[in-house]
Amino acid sequence: MKKIEITGKAVKKFEGGYPQISEKDLVNPADFSNGEVVALVKGDHFVASAYFGKQAGGIGWILSRKENQAIDDNFFGHLFSQAFSKRILLQDEGIDIHRMFNGQGDGLAGITIDSYDGQDVISWENSGIYQLRSQLISVIINQLGDYQNLYEYRQFEHGSEIKSVENASPDPVSSANVLEGEVTYPVSLQNAKTTGLDVVYRDVRQDVFDQAQDKIGLNLFYEGTGVANAMIGGGTVKTVNVDDSNRAKSQLINEIDANGYTIGAQEVRKMSVFGYLDYAKKHNLKFDLITVNVPVFVRDKKDRFEIKKDLGKLVNAVSEVANQDASIFFTTDTNKMNSKKFRSEISDAFIQSGINVNFGKTYANPSDFPIDTDYERE
Repeated sequence: MKKIEITGKAVKKFEGGYPQISEKDLVNPADFSNGEVVALVKGDHFVASAYFGKQAGGIGWILSRKENQAIDDNFFGHLFSQAFSKRILLQDEGIDIHRMFNGQGDGLAGITIDSYDGQDVISWENSGIYQLRSQLISVIINQLGDYQNLYEYRQFEHGSEIKSVENASPDPVSSANVLEGEVTYPVSLQNAKTTGLDVVYRDVRQDVFDQAQDKIGLNLFYEGTGVANAMIGGGTVKTVNVDDSNRAKSQLINEIDANGYTIGAQEVRKMSVFGYLDYAKKHNLKFDLITVNVPVFVRDKKDRFEIKKDLGKLVNAVSEVANQDASIFFTTDTNKMNSKKFRSEISDAFIQSGINVNFGKTYANPSDFPIDTDYERE
């Protein structure tokens, strides 16, 4: 294994548990070689084995801090075996849509695996780990046990589409309808840029479903979350669903069709969310149940939104179209703002608007989305 000299400061960082390598950690940045598995050292002192792959502002990830640990099939097999065995409890509970492997949270950054009732999708998150593709796919297949087909896509590559893995997909399908609770979700599995359903929002979907009966609902930035479908399935009188995305609109129409819901009671609008909120306020439209999947950044012809700067503005606009006893779900999937800050910003916005709110459930990562606390703390 090639030895790469790192700085004294980096030694302290990695021995303290932090898993991501940055360019400044290397004594000689020219030592970076994408996809290479290396030993990080300080003189004669071994610090960690790692692989190089640019992702999320870094250039690589720690694999092991054990000096005599071979980075081979047995090493990777142990990681996947541990992760897959933990998901058996979810399968026993009848949860067919779940994350099988959660990257750094399960000990190997750069790769995630989502299962849609046996249709399993690998996401390669950086080009470095993709260099290890053949080895890792072989190990994954050996550890998976029962599955129907295996798919993959290169998340790091713009325009990449989901494809079935050759020799690991005996009967690949372009799409599948999967059941979560009482609601069916169509997922795309070939020649699509996304499956159309983010697994991480599973608990939110269930709670929205449970609260939807006889409500008038509003879903904002709903693409990929499945919450609009869950809301309709839960028995709303009417929903308005707003996202400035052709894909969001077509996905929701497919979801409505797959469940046999009446589309006449649903408004599916492809337009600016902020434009719709202005419209709703002017026409005194009010809603009983609202979901907002807050984006990190969005820009249209009239508006520009950045989560760190404009979250309060969005919360105020949403509050103006909410009935007095409305339930509002704010979600986001980003490391740009931690959950404590996210909740605090929302609370402050309501206070500034003179609105009294009762905070209900705060969502933590589901059990199939373990996190590396050392990485999250940085």
